[in-house]
Amino acid sequence: METDIQSIDWSAAWAEVQTRNRAKRPYCDPSFWNKRARNFADHQSGKNDYPRQFVDRLHLDPGWSVLDVGCGPGTLALLLADQVRKVTALDFSENMLSILKQRTDEAGVNNIKPFLANIDDNWDELGIMQHDLVIASRSMSTRDLEGILSKLTRFARKKVVVSTMVGKGPRDHRIMAAAGRAQEPGPDYIYVINQLYRMGIYAELGFIVQNIERSYESHDDALEDCRWMIDNMTGEEDDRLRHFFRENLEQRDGRWFLTGSEPIRWAVISWDT
Repeated sequence: METDIQSIDWSAAWAEVQTRNRAKRPYCDPSFWNKRARNFADHQSGKNDYPRQFVDRLHLDPGWSVLDVGCGPGTLALLLADQVRKVTALDFSENMLSILKQRTDEAGVNNIKPFLANIDDNWDELGIMQHDLVIASRSMSTRDLEGILSKLTRFARKKVVVSTMVGKGPRDHRIMAAAGRAQEPGPDYIYVINQLYRMGIYAELGFIVQNIERSYESHDDALEDCRWMIDNMTGEEDDRLRHFFRENLEQRDGRWFLTGSEPIRWAVISWDT
């Protein structure tokens, strides 16, 4: 039996998976990101090349204004600041925006405006204006997929670029299994690209591939580093992971390595407005 893709409500399917996925729920809570802000900021700035790969795909115009939705500690905003006219950096975590403010002060950057707001807030009431380019990098933690795609489109004069996970996303399945946590992947890029098609938007699709080498200063550092994967870790899970790291970490050049990590893939989806 042939299925008409236009008849599938991809937004409703996205909401269903988001609702039942316990692992995704903390990401919708500002307190989760306030607690994790400093570690997240340090990881983004020094341990992977995702930010540069993402920015390289934007094909920026120096005269553009950019709305960075879910900006976090400003990793992308700071890269964008010297390539465009101005950046509005929106996030719902006060601690993330505090780190961004600290970084802009240290770098002498004066064309980034931080804005405390949620992706689901009414941006018109908050006074957020249209920008030439709107980006949402790994930040669409919302149940209303169609609504947010429509909103991003409406606030972009020229272009929208979003990124979202492919398959199971960035969690290391070996660490999850060692802790005894079930893998609960959220909805991936297929929902987004198909919902856009259903909305009459013919988007371009590309992929960022991150080759991961997990390295740590110590076994305790390894345990701390993986807490983002396993929210509210129990004492039993802590013990299991300590055993896993004792058995699997390899030491060289003064650091500990967990070898054999699978590459992480992110879908980058863009469309003109």
